[in-house]
Parts: sequence; C-alpha cells; structure tokens
Amino acid sequence: MPAPLRLIVTCEHATNHLPAKYALLFADRPQIRESHCAYDLGALELARRLADRFTAPCFEAGVSRLLIDCNRSPGHRRLFCRQLEEEERHELLNGYYLPFRRKAQDAIGAVVARGETALHLSVHTFTPEMNGQERRADVALLYDPSRGPEKELCRTWLAALGKESASLRLRRNYPYRGVDDGFTSALRREFSQKQYLGIEIEVNQKFVAPPAVANWQRLQEHIANSLATVSGQSSEGGG
Repeated sequence: MPAPLRLIVTCEHATNHLPAKYALLFADRPQIRESHCAYDLGALELARRLADRFTAPCFEAGVSRLLIDCNRSPGHRRLFCRQLEEEERHELLNGYYLPFRRKAQDAIGAVVARGETALHLSVHTFTPEMNGQERRADVALLYDPSRGPEKELCRTWLAALGKESASLRLRRNYPYRGVDDGFTSALRREFSQKQYLGIEIEVNQKFVAPPAVANWQRLQEHIANSLATVSGQSSEGGG
C-alpha cells in the first residue's frame, strides 16, 4: 500500500439545492426534490463525519443533480439532467460544477506534489431497490481492479468493516462498476496509481431513513473505525 496516505473526501450528490430561477422547472413535481433523483440521502452527513474524524478536507457539490451531475464527466450525455439553454448550461458549469471539481483536484494535486499518496473517498448512497429488484448490499466499495493499490485497500477495508459488524452485506464494485464514468475515474487519468487511490463508497439508504437512525449512527462509526484500521489515517474521533 502506498504511504503515507492523505485522505480527501468529496460528495458529488450532496444536496437537493436548486437556485431560485431553476426551481420553477420542478413546480409541478415538488416531491422530486426529496427523492434520490435530486441527491444522495445521507451522503453528506457521512462525508462530513469522515472528514471530521480524520481532519481531512471535504468538498461538496453545491447544486442538485436534477440540474447538473457533478459525478459525470464533461460531454457525458447525462451531465445535464434537463433540457437547458446554452447560457444556463454555462452558468451551472461555471457556478457549481467546475469550482467543485477544481478545488478537489487541486487538493489532490497538492498532496501528490508533496510526494504523498492521495486517498480520495467519494461518498454516495443508493436506493434499497431499483426497478423492483432488491439491491443485495449494505455497503460497497467501488474501485478500478487494474490498479493494485485500490484493489488491496478495498479488500482490507471490507475485511476490517466485516469485523466491526459481521451482519453487514459487503460488496465490491456494486451496484455500479468502479470504472464507470465518475469523478474518481476522471482523476485516475490525471494521476498514477502510486499517486492516487480513488474509491467510491456506496451505502444503502435503508440505514438513513427513519426509523433506522440509531443503526445509521452505528454504521457511520463502523465505517470510520475500519477506515482508520487499514489506511493509517490519524483519527481525532477515537475508536
């Protein structure tokens, strides 16, 4: 495993915020702003908790993916989630998307410039069901199997998480592939596997919604404890 590792946390689907001028686009469907289509329920709470625990920077997208998906690459057919005017697209790119991604990439570049390895943790949650099918996982880690350091960290992290809570259903590269288009995939093209480990963590939203609040708090602690065990990160939160 490359060392020392320096943790950097991002949350691409952190918020359901819609600037006032765009909120009217969804006036006929107000419930969509509280759905998974708008943001990843619980992801921001977990991202901030991990960043606080390890005194790491946390970069948060500031607009709902109902407008622009900060986990998609420029030119991706689903970067913009609505039919928007060209001026509106530029406004969203320059006001939200590019500042978020540049700040995170600059922080990673600073770690690399010091001769250290960046451990980039991109925090997401997923719905318990998709198209009527149960997602058979509680926590999953997404990575590029061709990059040995990422593969090894995920193997050891899941093993440590399993020791924290033996009842958890743990998966790798599920319910999505770690090499699919995303922020981590884009950054792998900028940094070598010795410089950069890009891991997406995906957590089942069944832990987030009431009445599972106590379970959600315990799960966040298990995730943080197991990450401390395998990454060599200094922890401010004990455990």
